[in-house]
Amino acid sequence: MFRFFLISAIFLFEGSLCCVNYTDFSYFWNNKEYERYSINYLTSISTYFFAGTGYEYYENKEIGESILKLMTSFVRKNFVFLFKPVYFLKEKQTYAYGLKAGVNFGWGKDDFYKNAVFNLNFLNRNGKIDHSDTVGEVSVEFNFDDHIFLSGRVSCNFTPTPLVSPVDYSSIIGYSYLGYIGYTVYSDVGFGYGRSFKPDFNSYLYFSFDRINGYMDDLNSYLIGFKIYLDDEEKYFMDFGYNLADFKKKDNENYYRIMIGVSF
Repeated sequence: MFRFFLISAIFLFEGSLCCVNYTDFSYFWNNKEYERYSINYLTSISTYFFAGTGYEYYENKEIGESILKLMTSFVRKNFVFLFKPVYFLKEKQTYAYGLKAGVNFGWGKDDFYKNAVFNLNFLNRNGKIDHSDTVGEVSVEFNFDDHIFLSGRVSCNFTPTPLVSPVDYSSIIGYSYLGYIGYTVYSDVGFGYGRSFKPDFNSYLYFSFDRINGYMDDLNSYLIGFKIYLDDEEKYFMDFGYNLADFKKKDNENYYRIMIGVSF
């Protein structure tokens, strides 16, 4: 919720998108043997077009997985059309691939802005057609004078195949859970809240909840984070997040994230 809005807002609400670049690096870990690294880069190609790439690597006791992401997007007034292929790699072999395509649009007055996202996501797991997922995702965010942010979202897997695979669903479905899910996800329902402390302190406190229903287990995910800009022009930031995962069939887990980013 909140993370997506802040990143996309760099491109969506600028009057001119020429010479805009954005990059971030994230490190995730938990109280067991789980680590994850992520790096992303976005740049404006022209006034209405930008592209980017991303790479993730995560590992735990059972698996080490690499994810390559590409992104292209067309921006026109208050609309962003997104096209995002995703490739899941292991030992130099493609285990799965996915595609996230949709539209992000906003409307409203300066003191009250609404932002909506519609995505259709396709995931082919283990290279077999009968192991494919088609996921629809809708999210809405309300911005009250850039101080209060409220959001709601829902995702549904229309063609689920109960399966355990080395594919993590976080690159396909936009939930806020920081861990790894390597089994079929049926649905997700969530909401989020963000609070800005400007002008006294250029920072944001945010909270997000997700109810994720899956083949092997269901979980309630609670994420709380704090994002701080290091300069008045909001070019440099740091983001700290804590995630409590309340599983229904196993013990709870704690996840942590540190993100640093810059736009130039």
